[in-house]
Amino acid sequence: MLRVYDEENRVYDLKNYELVATEYPFEVKLANGFEFTGRVDRIYRERATKDIYIIESKTTGYSTGAIAHSLIVGDQITGYLFGLTKTLPEWNVRGVIPDILYSRGKVTKCQRFDPIYRTTRELKEFELQIIGQLLELSQKVQNLKKYPWPYLFPRACVNSFSKCEYEDICRTNVMENKLPIGYRRDKEYEEITTDIINVNNITISSNCRK
Repeated sequence: MLRVYDEENRVYDLKNYELVATEYPFEVKLANGFEFTGRVDRIYRERATKDIYIIESKTTGYSTGAIAHSLIVGDQITGYLFGLTKTLPEWNVRGVIPDILYSRGKVTKCQRFDPIYRTTRELKEFELQIIGQLLELSQKVQNLKKYPWPYLFPRACVNSFSKCEYEDICRTNVMENKLPIGYRRDKEYEEITTDIINVNNITISSNCRK
């Protein structure tokens, strides 16, 4: 797959772009104190315009067009552009170029799609959306002191087509610090468990498996 990618893009990329960074991390401090983090595959600088482009690489055995469409309408691209424009405002970050590798059976090919752009307004709306979702989640975490989590996150329990796999725990009288019947503690997972969210000293994490 890498050979095919090299054959398709190497000459064009060397002529038109300068490689700025690979696996570049970013971290944005949001207005509500939370941090938005991410990591982009590659960063190119266009030689002619000095514009910055993110190269997003994907692999698929189904449809390159479907993957490209999911990037166009999804939040991943928006998050990348939001993160880089916030952490590197001096750069002219223009868009994201999808490179999609298709491999199925004996067929392997690489397809590069047109750049995906986001307007300044769309990036601002994305930021406000994140802050709003985190505020809502923080309030629900605080309310866990008063209400059982199914009342705060009802959709996970009442979905008729895919009920929560841990529904039996909610219907059982589980003793504090005791594992529910049928569950075991995963020692290896427990060692690497990290806090998912910490709001006013309330931490949500998980270290047991079915």
